[in-house]
Amino acid sequence: ALLFVISMDVYAAEVIKILWPYSMELPWQNLKMTTENANAQQNKYQFQPEVKFGAGGSVAAHIALNNPSNTLVSNSTTHVIRPFSTKDGWYDVDQFRPILIQAMDVPVMLISKKHSTMKEFTDTRKLNVGISAIGGITEYAAKMMVTNQGTQYINFKGGFPEMMTAILGGHLDGGIATLDSAKRFLDSGSVVRLADSSLTFYWAIYAPVKMDEQKVKEIHTILTEASNQENVRKILEPASPKYFQWSLPKLQEWYVSEKVKWANIVGKYPTQ
Repeated sequence: ALLFVISMDVYAAEVIKILWPYSMELPWQNLKMTTENANAQQNKYQFQPEVKFGAGGSVAAHIALNNPSNTLVSNSTTHVIRPFSTKDGWYDVDQFRPILIQAMDVPVMLISKKHSTMKEFTDTRKLNVGISAIGGITEYAAKMMVTNQGTQYINFKGGFPEMMTAILGGHLDGGIATLDSAKRFLDSGSVVRLADSSLTFYWAIYAPVKMDEQKVKEIHTILTEASNQENVRKILEPASPKYFQWSLPKLQEWYVSEKVKWANIVGKYPTQ
């Protein structure tokens, strides 16, 4: 009779990879802690965050689409923007669905060391403004906020750290940054926050639409609970985000409106 007393733990949990396309800064820590919470609270799935660099998330997106039963993607606003703004590593945004918003409404701003007010900045001829990705939110924020004729939008392939070096070295009139990136420089007084963009930043987790519906529902429930813990929330405090515990239909509604919004913005401000 003892032979029939088998613990459920004997069955190995199904591994679900969550791919992250950038460096290991605060959003990565947020994702990592979320997966640790998720793994501690259940044993059906084993969530594994993994860094997969390349083309602003396109490499990660293609891996997920090729492995739809067990791979998710975590990305910033860039996930929606890139397929509209570039052919490089193109993927179809309609082949994904959001299952969790990690954090939302993070301020995007124009910062400067050279200028102390927006008036002084806009009165300058031939402005040089730093952005951290062509076809990303920083480029569109720059073009919407800085409309002076002859403005040069300078892309830094090394991203924010490289752009910040140029700002601090006095080589740029200003640059576009998210609050989480710029906060320590603002707090130390090295740069000034000249103005905020109407655009805001977020991080979200997406599943390929080909993933089994029941599995998506289960993962959504697990990750929503895991991300709603204090040990996750405190990581992104410097970004001053908002949090939304949305249902799958509400997330889909939001995703549809994001796609429409960004198709319009990209159409209005062609990239370099």
